Amino acid sequence: MLVTNVWPWLAMIYNIGYERMIGPNLSIRPRGTWVGVSGYGVNFFGLGVDLFWHPLQKGIEGWYFGPRYDAWIASSTGYTGMMHFIGVMAGYNIVIANGFTTQIGLGVQLNIVNSVSAGTSSTTIAALPGTLPCFDAAIGWAF
Repeated sequence: MLVTNVWPWLAMIYNIGYERMIGPNLSIRPRGTWVGVSGYGVNFFGLGVDLFWHPLQKGIEGWYFGPRYDAWIASSTGYTGMMHFIGVMAGYNIVIANGFTTQIGLGVQLNIVNSVSAGTSSTTIAALPGTLPCFDAAIGWAF
């Protein structure tokens, strides 16, 4: 299944993911993200992966739950480095005729390592505190 989150496109966050079944009730979804705001020098690249368990054993369709990992690479004006997040995600996939899919999911993630530096300084900016929400509202195509 090839998907993209719909809501982030409104905030100049572009992403794509590819989910593939690797067993009767297990799938893996690598993801790529780019955040860019013209005129502000903001550029973040994100790579992530989800491992989903599908309890209904109906392939990609239906409920899913599992861990996720994200790495955000900062290349903005004045900032460089990488942030690492781990978390969990749960949601539901609907596969309609001809393979059109919709997906809704909620989760939480925690910033575990942060090596983002400001300017030419070697000072590392502190990790983001607490848990952060994750939200998927995706459309795509299953083949």
